[in-house]
Parts: sequence; C-alpha cells; structure tokens
Amino acid sequence: MNSKKILLSFIVPCYNVEAYLQDCLNSLYNQDIAESSFEVICINDCSIDNTKYIITQNKTKHTNLLFINNITNLGPSQTRNIGLQMAKGKYIWFIDSDDFIKQNCLSYLLSILEYNQLDILNFNMLEYNVFKSSPINPIHFINEETTNTITGKSWLQFLDNCNMNSSVNRKIFRRDYLITNIFLFTDEKIYEDEMYSLRTTYYAQRFMHINSFFYFYRANPASTSNKTFTVQNYLSIIDVAIKSLDFSIKIQKEDPSFSNKIQYDISLEHLEFALSEIFFFNYSQRSWMLHQIKPYLALIQKSHYFNGINKLFIDNFYITNIILFVISPILGINRLITFKANLLIRKIRTLLKLIINKALEFNKSINHPALGIIWCLHRVLPEKSTFHENQELEVSPEFFESLIIQYQSAGYKFVPLDEIVSTKLHQYRYPWQHKFIHISFDDGFEDIYQYAFPILKKYNIPFTIYLSTDIIDNKALVWWLSLEKIILTNDEIYLADDTMYYCKTKTTKKETFTVLLQAIFNSAETPSVVFQRLFSSYQTYFETGYNQTLTDIEIKEMIDSGLCTIGAHAVSHPILTKLDTEQCNYEIYHSKKILKERFGVPVEHFSYPYSFWNEQVKESVNQAGYRTAVLGYGGSCRYKACDLLKMPRINITASTK
Repeated sequence: MNSKKILLSFIVPCYNVEAYLQDCLNSLYNQDIAESSFEVICINDCSIDNTKYIITQNKTKHTNLLFINNITNLGPSQTRNIGLQMAKGKYIWFIDSDDFIKQNCLSYLLSILEYNQLDILNFNMLEYNVFKSSPINPIHFINEETTNTITGKSWLQFLDNCNMNSSVNRKIFRRDYLITNIFLFTDEKIYEDEMYSLRTTYYAQRFMHINSFFYFYRANPASTSNKTFTVQNYLSIIDVAIKSLDFSIKIQKEDPSFSNKIQYDISLEHLEFALSEIFFFNYSQRSWMLHQIKPYLALIQKSHYFNGINKLFIDNFYITNIILFVISPILGINRLITFKANLLIRKIRTLLKLIINKALEFNKSINHPALGIIWCLHRVLPEKSTFHENQELEVSPEFFESLIIQYQSAGYKFVPLDEIVSTKLHQYRYPWQHKFIHISFDDGFEDIYQYAFPILKKYNIPFTIYLSTDIIDNKALVWWLSLEKIILTNDEIYLADDTMYYCKTKTTKKETFTVLLQAIFNSAETPSVVFQRLFSSYQTYFETGYNQTLTDIEIKEMIDSGLCTIGAHAVSHPILTKLDTEQCNYEIYHSKKILKERFGVPVEHFSYPYSFWNEQVKESVNQAGYRTAVLGYGGSCRYKACDLLKMPRINITASTK
C-alpha cells in the first residue's frame, strides 16, 4: 500500500477477544471512504483463544490490514507503541479490540481534521452493554462543541475535571504531532492511557471537540479495566498519581493554576482511590507506597485533600503503618483465610506429586538398572562471539574434550554401538558390569571431522555418525540455519500467510526464532516444506549446507580409522510421521542403500530425524534391516527396558554437566 495515500491508521491491540473482535473490525471497514485511504494494524498480544485466526481470516479479505504478532505478552501500552511505530497514516486512531466505531463516519471526521489542520480531534463516547444490544450511558459526556480551533490546554481548563479527557479512544491524533514530540505510552497495568491523553492534549496547539458520538465502548467484564481490582491494580493507580504529580510540578512555573487543577483532578483523586484499600496492602506494599510518595509528602499534606484514615496515614506514616500491620490481617481475615487455604492445597498437591514421581523413579531404577548413556551431538564448533540461535545444537571443541575427560575420570568406558547391541542380545540375564558411554552425531556437518574427530582419535574413542544423504550432498534445505539468518538480518519478518513478526532487539529475535520453530514443527507438513512455503520471499537466505558438510573423502578417512560407524538419518531429513507410507519407506530404505553403496560398509543403525517416530515408522525401520534406531531424547539406556529400535539418547549442549 502506498503510504502517501493513507490518511488514517487504526491501531488495534488484540488479546483474547474472539467474542468481540469481528464486530470491531466490521465497524472499521463499514465506512464511506476507500480502503486504500486507511490501514488497520492488528497486533496480537499472545492471545490463547481464536483471536489470531480471526485476524488472519480478515487479512485474506482486506489488503490494508497489517497483522503483527507479539512474541511475548506486552500489554496494551507497549503494543500501542509498536503500532504507532509501524503506522503510515497521516492520522492515528487507537481502537480497543472489544469496542466499535460509528458506521460511515470517516469521511466526515477526516474532513474536519484536514480542513482545520488539527493535532487532535476529540468527540464523545457511548458505553454499550457486553452484547452491544443497547447503550448504557455516555462516558464523560461533554455537551459542548468548540466551533473554532483551540489549544489543548484551553480545553483541559474548560473541563470540570481533567479525568473527562482520560480516554485515547475518543481522539484522533495527527501522527507527525505524536512522533515529533515522542509521545509514547508508559507501562501502567490499568489507566494506561490517562497520562498519554493528558500530555498529548496539554501540548496540542490545534485542538477541536465535536459534540457527537463516534466511539462505542463495550462494557466487557473480561477486559483489564473491568476485572476485579487487586492490590497490584491499586499500586498501578498510585504510579499514575505519581506521574501526574511529576507533570504538574513540571508545569508549575508556567501555569500554577492549571498545575493545581491536575493535582486535584488526577493525582490526589487517584491516590485517595488507591488508599481506600490500604487495609489489604501488606507491610512491604505500604512501604513501597511511602517510598513513591515521600518526595511529594509536603505537597500532598499542604493540599488538605485527605481526611479520616487516609489523612492519618499520610500525616503519620510510620506509626500508622505499624498499627495497620497489626490490624489489617484481622480486617482482611476472610480474604486471608481463602488465600492461605488455596495456597496450602496447592502445596499439598505439589508435595504429593513429588513423592509419587520419586517413588516411580526409585521403582524404575530397581527393576531397570541403567546400561549406560548414548550421547547425541550435532555440531562441534569454536564458540561464536556473534549472537546466533542454533547454539543449542553446538558445543565447543574445548567443552567436548573436557566432558570426555570428566566422564573417563568418573569411571565410564567409551564403547562402540555394536558392543551395546551385543550386550543387550547375548548377556540379557546379567547386568552390565561397567558404566558406559557411546558418542553419536546427527546430520553430517564437516565440523565433526575438523574438530571432533581429532579429539576422538586422541582418546581412541569409537563413535557413530548418522548421515542424511541429501545434507552431505548439499541437496537438502538446512532450514534451521536459513531461519536463523533471516531473523538475524531482518528487524521485521513478513510471512507468506500475511503474518508479520517484529524482531528488532536481541531478545525479540530469540523469541521470534522459538515461536517460528514451534509453528514449523506444529504444521501438518514436514518442516522444510512448511519453511519454503512461509518464507517464499526470502529465498536468497536459504541454506543448503554448501561447504559446511562432510565430504566423501573425510567420511572414508573416519571409517578407515576403525573408530567410526556409519548410520542413516533418512534421505532428506523429514519428519517421517508426516509422510505417507511410500515416502516414509523410501527415506528409510534408500538412505541405507546409498550409504552402503557409497562407502562399502554395512549400514545397520538409524536415527529418527527430529526424534519423531510411531509404530508404523518403527516397523519400516525394522523391515529395512536396521539393528538399532535412536531418538534424540529419553535419558539413559536401561538394561531390561531398552528397545533397540527406539534407544534413548541424551542431548549434549554447553550446559551439560
């Protein structure tokens, strides 16, 4: 969409609003201007219901809908800030995803904004019940209209109470005004838009209010502002009160009368409301509150705003806090008993679960003594100074060697895989007499030869490499390396399904990698297919492992050393359980055939790609003539419980002890 033509950006944070979101979006699109003249930015804040699906469905119908996925739950403030950063419209309208706006109103509103060159256009807001069936009452109704453009400060002075200006939803802002003055939302749990409305309105040079209802607020009991208040909510209100006090002090010299108005309308009123629940604050919470308001105590006491217990608390904090420490548990005894009872029940359940698990582990250890351990590794590489996401698949040569020395010192014997099989088959009646380890590698990357093989030769340690034939032939898409490269190189990622991920910081890049990895594995298709479809516009980043995989000469040298056993890891490294029977059999049989013909050695061992298997896949492995098959998880091999066609391994990472 050409940003020059976009007049308005709707910013819509979305969190668990499947019941109301479609109503909201319908109202945004049921308008009297072309869709090319506005954009809708929907930001999914980690919803766990069908919110994401609803946005995706609407995205297929409307090309002007931008879909952004938050990787972690950020709350409405930070989510709105992301939307503001991404917006391209000349004007901004913040919409709550469970509310709706008036039909066919944009042409009228935009004409007023354009004609008067406004920083902010303000209008009235009407509350509806949760079913949207009938209005309940106007919210902070202002039965006046500014016929001319005024300053925002004049508007605030005109209002009986500055709280009547608190909602950002009843305003349309000029984007350049917000960006130039760096107006961002701060991170309060509730009332997050109150300070934003105050600051943006106060500094606006061109402000207008029209006496009509254009925004409809839904009284949704599940929304943040309508949930039952907790102590944390009250502490958040105190935070708003302190921020408004800071603002009033900031403008005290230039406008003392308006500074006092802010203190009475917002700061002291909020503080009084929060103190109404002071009996249910604990000692540390009251101490935190004192720490927050202490710099303003003289100002608060001078106002003579408080009376009763609140005045006593403000005027004599230390003594009152000690008294409240004694009597507040009595006053809140019902709440306390309920909380303690629930806590005790949870502790008992946790303890019982722990006891049962320990008993099961003890029983398992008696009946199934451990044979030993099979290590599972992928890469042995020098540590990288740059941030990269596949580091869980890597260990450094120094760490690898130190781990070998550590386990040798602990009495472990490093044995070949065939010796484990022989022990299992021929000495079933007699437990293994030595603790043992077998080392295995998956995939077939060249660093095994460059960095691991010299160490293994040094200590004369046998090992197995499970090779994917397409990987060593540079035919397979090494999609996990491609995904890492895409995320590290781009701050915004646009997928083919129209989902957008914002990943500018190191933390969000890591989180994006984790989320996309999970999405790829959760798909019904095998990972490389899913990856190529979703990232079709990023083909220049696709990695085939070129110059990173083992050559035939290197593999033959390791085999000739007498230490290396070759196993199969399928042809194209797919998730076998997601293939049909014919494809699955091809991957299992053909990889065995290729490796046997190429290297002239028996191929009797198999590793399930990504550790995905089922009974059908396992039977195909058995029919193909493999003696063993390994997983990438499961812990130690157990003497009686070890199934040779699903042998457990332990993943070796830099955090392994």
